[in-house]
Amino acid sequence: MDKLPSEIVHIIASLLDVRSLCHFRLVSKSLAAIGAAHLLPEVTFEAHEQELERLRAISEHPVLARHVRSLLYFGVCLRHPPGSFREFAREYRSQRTIGYATQMGCERAHANISRARFEEGYRKYVAVVENQYRVLADRADVAVLREVLPRFTGLRQLTMSDVEKFHPQRLRRRKTPSEATVNMADLLSDRLNGDRQLEALLLANNESAKCEIESLRAGLLHWKFFDRSPVELKQLFGSLSKLKRLELIVSIEGQGGTPDISQFEDMMAKGGVRDALSSMADLETLVVNFTCYVKQEFLGPKVVLNHLIQLRYRWRNLQHLVLAGVNCSRQELMNVLQLHKDTLQGLCLQDTDLKSTSWRELLPWIRKNMNLFDVCISAIEARLEEFQNWVDLEDLGSDGVDGYDEEEEEQEDGDDDYHGFGNEDGFGYFLEDDYEVEDDEDGDDDNGSSVG
Repeated sequence: MDKLPSEIVHIIASLLDVRSLCHFRLVSKSLAAIGAAHLLPEVTFEAHEQELERLRAISEHPVLARHVRSLLYFGVCLRHPPGSFREFAREYRSQRTIGYATQMGCERAHANISRARFEEGYRKYVAVVENQYRVLADRADVAVLREVLPRFTGLRQLTMSDVEKFHPQRLRRRKTPSEATVNMADLLSDRLNGDRQLEALLLANNESAKCEIESLRAGLLHWKFFDRSPVELKQLFGSLSKLKRLELIVSIEGQGGTPDISQFEDMMAKGGVRDALSSMADLETLVVNFTCYVKQEFLGPKVVLNHLIQLRYRWRNLQHLVLAGVNCSRQELMNVLQLHKDTLQGLCLQDTDLKSTSWRELLPWIRKNMNLFDVCISAIEARLEEFQNWVDLEDLGSDGVDGYDEEEEEQEDGDDDYHGFGNEDGFGYFLEDDYEVEDDEDGDDDNGSSVG
């Protein structure tokens, strides 16, 4: 093993689960050093005193701290004050899922729970709500993050994630305090959550000169997070001028599920978001997804393109662009793409409205002028046209993009190496996550697990 190049040994270590890594590090000093780099690449936590103490302990560890590359703050906010016992019981009856019943100690989804056990579950829920409220009200999370971030000298990614966006629950090996009690989002959680957690990450990062953050991911984020003056937004994102990857999933939903369309449009017209994006000159990946749903019905694109992107601004290294929920003219979109034709490799447009212009002109132009390797266009809107006037996809060529060959694209059975667009949702993030940690197949729950 000592004769192998260190690059090969790092690849081997990256494929091991936590338990195997611990054995791997016992072989020799050189393997111990290599294994440490893969032991805890990502740390997850939520707004809870116990979680903050765990985060502080990891930051004080002489080996683990310097190898942490990703920090993920769960944006779950349990509603305060907590619901009554009667509301708790009513919600349980309406949402008897297998996962929740198991959390309460039952093997079957519809098993009866003793009153004593149910009251114990309610007490745990109330304790978690009060604990989270203290952390957020006293800004204890900001204080701890300001303390620990300078110790994570290898930190490159910050993430604020709700329940599923960037860290699916099925892949987690460690339950957070809120997950260890109940998970009833409709009654017990604030649907407009995550804003406070993202702000804590950004404020702490602004004061940590040792961190060189290259990737920021946030979702689901409410649009009012950006409802600040351009100066405030510039200060908040000021330390991210060297960012290479930005992913934002923003909800336009208002209180009670009613969209605040006019207020949102006024906020975007101020240009604060546009100026913040323009300050990140080194971006290689930009993902901006605006969602506007009322009772699971999508209300259509609501973001004007020139309120989001300066139409004459060029990111010199932009390789991947994902836009969802945007409306613009064909010429405006073409101008943005033309500016980045030398570097852009992947393009995804979802829920995009071309107003009174037509996709019939845009699609052939993209194929002719852009050298793209990955393209996804879905849920589009444009001028109503007769069916026979729409361009036949075969007229665009069987390849769709330059250099594409159907025979080369065919994969053998079992080949999962293709990370292009086109997932089950029709909207794929076409990149492998450089910092994503795969879950163990056996689902072991080790204390040193790198996935929360």
